Amino acid sequence: MKLPQLLDSGPQVTDADLDTAERGFGIRIPPKYRRLLLHYNGGRPEVGWFVIPGHADGWDLLDVLLGIGHPNPVLDMGRHVRDMPSYVEAGLLPIGTTASASLLCIDSNSLDGERVGYIDIAEPLDRRGLKQVYHVADDIQCFLRQLSG
Repeated sequence: MKLPQLLDSGPQVTDADLDTAERGFGIRIPPKYRRLLLHYNGGRPEVGWFVIPGHADGWDLLDVLLGIGHPNPVLDMGRHVRDMPSYVEAGLLPIGTTASASLLCIDSNSLDGERVGYIDIAEPLDRRGLKQVYHVADDIQCFLRQLSG
């Protein structure tokens, strides 16, 4: 997978670190995202525009991909998991934030558990107390391939 350059990556993590994070989060980290974490452990992409099918704005700018145990809390997945328990309970693993402060997540409820979704923080909550999730890519590799500058 050709990856965009990520700046401010977190400390190197191991499979054991990711297993521990999964147990603490109570949600599985899908294989393709695990590989990304093992290689980069989050960070800020040099390019980051992406399309959001079905969304009124139609696009957003990826600000950060979250890492495990990142010293910067803005880049730490654990902080986002703790701050968003209802989303995690619904099977949504936060993996990134955008320039508009919206959220990217992996939807573990999808058929293969790897779909990347977009949650617009400005939209109203649904009857479950959650916001709509817009499908933006089938997995993290597809998502990263579509990023543009």
